[in-house]
Amino acid sequence: MRAFLAILLVGLPSWSATHYYSPGRFGAALNAQFGVLSIADRPDYSQPPFTVDCWVKLRSDRQPNILVSSERREAPRHWEIFTFSGSGHFSAYLPGYTPALTIADRNIVDNQWHYVAMTFDAATVRLFIDGTAVATQGVRRADRKGENGGGLWIGRAVTAAPETGPYSDPPGCSGLIDEVRISRGLRQESTVPSSPSKPDAETLGLWNMDAGTAQGVPDLSSSGASAHIVRRLALDDYERPSYNAGASPMSGSPATPVPLCSAATSSSPSSPSLQDLTSAPTS
Repeated sequence: MRAFLAILLVGLPSWSATHYYSPGRFGAALNAQFGVLSIADRPDYSQPPFTVDCWVKLRSDRQPNILVSSERREAPRHWEIFTFSGSGHFSAYLPGYTPALTIADRNIVDNQWHYVAMTFDAATVRLFIDGTAVATQGVRRADRKGENGGGLWIGRAVTAAPETGPYSDPPGCSGLIDEVRISRGLRQESTVPSSPSKPDAETLGLWNMDAGTAQGVPDLSSSGASAHIVRRLALDDYERPSYNAGASPMSGSPATPVPLCSAATSSSPSSPSLQDLTSAPTS
């Protein structure tokens, strides 16, 4: 099968920029079904306190939708915002902390635009949807070993070791992603933007897709960390030398549901492992 795919990829014509972008919330949006964005490592993307926000329009909940992720999943500093398969609940995964999962009891996989955000100050994870706080959870540092690194990804998460099972496809995103911003500090997310974001002194990265090309998207912040397009069909082979594609820990059915964490601090004794997270929460 891999040999067939390799032959198929060689025979495909080069994709133009129009293949990767669709009409967005403001201007253009990344169509993550065809391409995802990779940005070089930068430690302060994962250094609390920070805020990540973006606009998303998601089509399917058959698989998890990974919106933004930082570093590979085994890294102590890893974080990602995503939606669960099956339920479409907006969630955050920070395996370097316990509890590792914060899950909002709200489905955003409805083919409508939603403004979503996560703030994190090393003690509390907060999730927001369309200007409303939907989940707040206290966390503490877990004793997680591992090497940091893996870059920042839009529409994708990477893992260092391959996993087997029914969900071994690269975890990606079925939908559109626009206006991705990472900021230093905790932004006020109680209002929904009515215009495109502008970089300010606290902006660590801002990718709004409007100037996207077949090669990637410029960073509008002073960091200038351009995002590079990774063609979705070729993603598995692209990562194999260093970050093999593996199963998403946010998918699978049937199994014991992961409890919702839509309110305060949990007393869970330890972070769940990837094996523990093989089921989607039920509504």
